[in-house]
Amino acid sequence: MSPPNLRVLVTGLKIMQYRTEIDGLRAIAVLSVIFYHLGLVTVGAGFAGVDVFFVISGYLIGGLILNECATGDFRFRNFFARRARRIFPALFAVILITFAAGWIIMLPKDYQYFLGGGATAVLSLSNIWFASRIDYFNPQAEQDPLIHTWSLGVEEQFYLVVPILIVLGWKFFRRYLSLTLIILAVASFMLAIWMSDKHPQLSFYMLPSRAWELLVGVIVALRERQLRDLASDLQAAIIGNLSLLILVSALLMLPKGVDWPGAFTLVPVLATAGVLSYGTQVSTAKRILSSQPLRIIGLMSYSAYLIHQPFIGFMSYLDMAPRTLLVKLVLLLSTFVLAYLSWRLIETPFRQQRIPKYVGRGILSAAAIGIIGLAIVGDKTDGIPKRFSGQIADILAVENTFGPNNKRCLNVREDVPQLDLDATCVLGPDKPQSVAIWGDSHGAAIIDAIADQLAKDDVATRTYLLSSCLPVPGLLNHGQKRATRCAEFNQRVLAHITADDTLEVVVLVATWDNYFMAEDHPNMLGTIGDDSFYSYPTTGSPYMSEDERQKSVRAAVSLLLKQLVAAGKSVVIVQSNPRPNVNIPRLFARKVNNGEEFPKEYGYDRRYFESQVELSYSIMQEAASNHPKQVSLVYPESVLCDSEVCKVIMDNEIMFSDDNHLSINGSAKVAIPIVESVSHMLSE
Repeated sequence: MSPPNLRVLVTGLKIMQYRTEIDGLRAIAVLSVIFYHLGLVTVGAGFAGVDVFFVISGYLIGGLILNECATGDFRFRNFFARRARRIFPALFAVILITFAAGWIIMLPKDYQYFLGGGATAVLSLSNIWFASRIDYFNPQAEQDPLIHTWSLGVEEQFYLVVPILIVLGWKFFRRYLSLTLIILAVASFMLAIWMSDKHPQLSFYMLPSRAWELLVGVIVALRERQLRDLASDLQAAIIGNLSLLILVSALLMLPKGVDWPGAFTLVPVLATAGVLSYGTQVSTAKRILSSQPLRIIGLMSYSAYLIHQPFIGFMSYLDMAPRTLLVKLVLLLSTFVLAYLSWRLIETPFRQQRIPKYVGRGILSAAAIGIIGLAIVGDKTDGIPKRFSGQIADILAVENTFGPNNKRCLNVREDVPQLDLDATCVLGPDKPQSVAIWGDSHGAAIIDAIADQLAKDDVATRTYLLSSCLPVPGLLNHGQKRATRCAEFNQRVLAHITADDTLEVVVLVATWDNYFMAEDHPNMLGTIGDDSFYSYPTTGSPYMSEDERQKSVRAAVSLLLKQLVAAGKSVVIVQSNPRPNVNIPRLFARKVNNGEEFPKEYGYDRRYFESQVELSYSIMQEAASNHPKQVSLVYPESVLCDSEVCKVIMDNEIMFSDDNHLSINGSAKVAIPIVESVSHMLSE
């Protein structure tokens, strides 16, 4: 985030008076981020408001360093003291308050992770923490109250390095300082382009691929006079107006899903640089940005940025994510009320040193020690589970628990090139395998239950499982990293199965609807979330028409069944099981923690399930109808659903280990009709 308002900024080349329009620029940046997270209006790239902050920060902080180098007043100690007074007071207050809220709200493992995020934020390392744990654009990120602190980590790491560079450059190679900064910015930008393709998570969170945005601001501060002299007053006003127009348009309309940071990131970064370079000229842009409402929002933008995400995170965590316009407006108003109080009562007193030096240091030191200390305790105790009753621990024990062969047999796309299909998992008796289970993680969740029941009849099973990969050759998945690995794996598996004469029955298991459907559907609570994950043909485009896409998917499924049947195989297709899309163990752990009794039976509206599987049922039934004797369809709903509800708890047992995979208990129930169908095929 940005530093305090500077009444006078001297770059060594030009003295710049306090610029009211920069407060307006901050306001646009913070509003775009908050609106994006709230979904208040259609802000396609509202997250780019952080990039705007980076440029502003580079301009102001870089300019301050250059000014003090020019006057001989720069001292590292003073610089870092100013940064600490600016960043830490409000940040520590938010972390401590969210830690207290998390103590009441968060389940042990979640709280352990959350405490770690808070501690790394204190150490300006939270970007590294989140880079290894969560994708910013993943729906799970919405539930993290402190995920937004990654940007502070990037800035503080930048300001550990750049002051040294500027001081040395000013002293020893001042003439080439601009060129040096430009070369570094270009190198960082090129690195961002490469990393966004190869390592998108690291590219988004890490300093090397983000430094160019801050360096653009530093370069503008260093060469502001020269940039201004390139244009007449009229031209400068036009450039300022166009820059603001481009910036706002980019925040509203840049497409979601593009590499970020990447080529598209140039648009808001350079537009912000244009406003900073030419926004001083009397113009429409200056009048808009200097307006009182935007200036007020800009002044408290740092606190607003810090405060908004905990609101959204905790509400999402409690499955109460803001959906209605009224709730979103209430959250927006609450954010700015609290931001104003934080700005007036916390930010300003520390920044302006109204608090005695040693008192302020003592408060900040005590807060930092408390945050890090609690994080250590949370890590050592796995989230301080003693906060909760034993029943809650029993409920949570179901989460992410699968059969013993799940992890051993489930492959990931990274391993596909070196994967030996002759060495895939074999389950059951030591004899030639007559059954193959081919599928995704849903297949992995149920393999032990199927194999164990088949083993009772002396039947051995072989598995071909790849995470997030439907078992249909010729298809790719949009929004998936290393997507071609799925198609490569499936083509090899098909050849391997058809060449193996001992395999008689092939069981296809996947969450078919998740791949086949390109539109969102409600979860068990009726909430519709964003889902851009869907399959399309390897010969097509993810942006092909929906009719053509579905036609291609139908053709790929039909071709697969035709090839398997032609090779003498019988096929059992396990239709999609109900997907509540809400983490069931966590949901009921929270309910019990809130005083509710754990139910013997619990289900959700069957209509939500029907909207989930309508398309996948149609595709599979159509393809299977061409081979009525060789292809059998099994419906998990026959076990989990009745005419009104689909159950997530049956006979006091939780049927799901997360928000969509069957638990060990759920798998045992669903495996029964699957094994019956397989046994029937084997007996014919």
